[in-house]
Amino acid sequence: MQQQFVQRGVPYLPGLNVGVVFRPATYVSGDLFDVERLDEHHVSVFLADAVGHGVPAAMLTLFISRALPKLDTIGETTRIIPPAEALSRLNREFCQRPGPGDRFATAMYAVIDTRTMTATIAGAGHPAAIISGRNTGGSQRIDSEGPLLGVFPDASFAETRVELGGEQSLIMFSDGFET
Repeated sequence: MQQQFVQRGVPYLPGLNVGVVFRPATYVSGDLFDVERLDEHHVSVFLADAVGHGVPAAMLTLFISRALPKLDTIGETTRIIPPAEALSRLNREFCQRPGPGDRFATAMYAVIDTRTMTATIAGAGHPAAIISGRNTGGSQRIDSEGPLLGVFPDASFAETRVELGGEQSLIMFSDGFET
């Protein structure tokens, strides 16, 4: 069932190359990714990792992926929800769901503006993103502090804005990648 929901391709935006490697450690995984074109100049990149293994973690990631708010529409106006606000809203929704008290997840959410080649990133207990390329002199960690999702309903999340350009890459990964 989880494989039915794994994204098969990523959207195309001129000037932006997006690549994904998704390899679950076992048959099912608590990891997920989502790359979505929000409008003609913005793409969102979301990674999450539910604590635990097997079917319960996989089911939790399905909830998380569907509950992340990306756009607000009021009348004829659509607003892209900033990453910190999106994680805060997701966290409140997560905390309000009934269930065992051991349901937690890490996440990282970025919105990339292809006009300015800037990425706005917020994290929730997730491994830091990395900027790598010729202009960075190697690689640079992009720390984005925030607590785990599902722990504190009133938690706040910080945003970090980074400029992408030239031959730089923004690398976002789950903890399984480190091992």
